[in-house]
Amino acid sequence: MEQVNPTLSFEIFVRVIDNHGDAGVTLRLARRLSELGHRCRLWIDDPELLLRMSPQMPKGVTWLAWPQQAEQTPAVNGDVWIEAFGCALPDWVQSQWSSHPNRFKTTKNWINLEYFTTEDYAKRCHGLPSPVLQGPSQGATKWFYYPGWTKGLGGVVPRTRAMETNDFTLFEETLNTPSKRPTALLFCYEPPALGALCQHWKHHMHMRVAAGRPQQAWEAQCPNTEAEFLNWTDQLSFDRLLAQSDFNLVRGEDSILTAMSVDKPYLWQIYPQDDGAHADKLKAFLDTLNAPPSVVQAHEIWNGLRPLADNLLQAVLPLPHTSQWAEWAEFAHFSAQQLRQAPDLAQELVDFVMSGKI
Repeated sequence: MEQVNPTLSFEIFVRVIDNHGDAGVTLRLARRLSELGHRCRLWIDDPELLLRMSPQMPKGVTWLAWPQQAEQTPAVNGDVWIEAFGCALPDWVQSQWSSHPNRFKTTKNWINLEYFTTEDYAKRCHGLPSPVLQGPSQGATKWFYYPGWTKGLGGVVPRTRAMETNDFTLFEETLNTPSKRPTALLFCYEPPALGALCQHWKHHMHMRVAAGRPQQAWEAQCPNTEAEFLNWTDQLSFDRLLAQSDFNLVRGEDSILTAMSVDKPYLWQIYPQDDGAHADKLKAFLDTLNAPPSVVQAHEIWNGLRPLADNLLQAVLPLPHTSQWAEWAEFAHFSAQQLRQAPDLAQELVDFVMSGKI
């Protein structure tokens, strides 16, 4: 008889640095865990952003403000603690670790959830223990968990909703409608190459620009180029916008996986690191997907890793009706296939936790 994992309660902690991805990833994970029948509490230091992404919490998910003072901190007694993206838990939270050992159903009950990557070091570190040697939680063990769709990593949260809940316009149908141009959605930081992209696409693509930093970047670099400015929207509605677009320019950790899943050409602006580590992460990402030279070069330019000179972006960025667009579409299709074959991050995480069942 197949063993069924018990219902677990998860305490998920996240601190928002300066963008949406940290909140987006943990919200999506909590939603998926709840769909599998588990309970989640999401502790976050930017509740306003979380509620903008999901005005109504999914069934089985609640949220709490990041604990500021010991006397104001409710009991943290879930079966599993998830410390997302290296957020350091306050001492008064850690001090609760040893006070309720009988509540835990597994020895793998403190997960250090990392950013997704396809780099080799992540495969070496995925699933390894990290003993806590000092502080109020001394004696506990954290476990490294690296999301990713390649073998040896922890999977990704499925993006089925964007594909299943929309009757979105196909690119070919758009081309056959003379009065309508293909649509590109821009969700970016401040790429220096944005002005060059505007000039290349302004007569060929209808640009839809996300609110916030993308709109500010557009107004600064493309002041005389027409665009449709979008309002703030929730996470699942943004998924649908990506599914409805013909080309997606996305940023950060969460939206790239949705962009890959909807089987449309995409360009990813990775979150820049001061030490340049994002360059290795981007290279591993493109290598894993066997990206063609034009896709590689466009990503390097878009991410400031190659000089913006000699109109190179215009040379490698595709235009509708061209063979180069077909090359990008084929790359996007391969990306979607890889993602659909990936394990379910939430289920993989539950199985990993329960592999340490007491």
